[in-house]
Amino acid sequence: MQRKFLPAKWPVAGTCRPISALTRTSLQMTAGLYVKYCFLFLCLLAAVALCAQNNAPAQLKQQFKNPPASSKPWVFWYWMQGAVSKQGITADLEAMQQAGIGGAYLMPIKDTSATIPFQPVVRQLTPEWWAMVNFSMQEAKRLDRAR
Repeated sequence: MQRKFLPAKWPVAGTCRPISALTRTSLQMTAGLYVKYCFLFLCLLAAVALCAQNNAPAQLKQQFKNPPASSKPWVFWYWMQGAVSKQGITADLEAMQQAGIGGAYLMPIKDTSATIPFQPVVRQLTPEWWAMVNFSMQEAKRLDRAR
């Protein structure tokens, strides 16, 4: 029994017919159209890019010099071993503002477990510590750093 989707006899090597002139011409036309459409697409893309960049360099330069608040970097602000004071909070936040920092993530590290040269220390999660956190939020708002 012979299957219909297979050729009756497989061609022997070297017996394949060459591509006909009609097929060769249609392939050349298809390749020519492909090149033309690619060229047209690239020209259109270049025109759009040139129109979009007409004002872009000046605007980009201005935004680079004065970035919007949404693109300013944030930092981790560590309060280490309870060494925190109102004067230190104000100095840190003002320095962050001068450096162009957009905001800070407050992170206390180690409680007052070690003896440090800073006195008085503020234990984490005590009412005094929460007062310092509230003060830092007030200072951030004063410096327009609150988000």
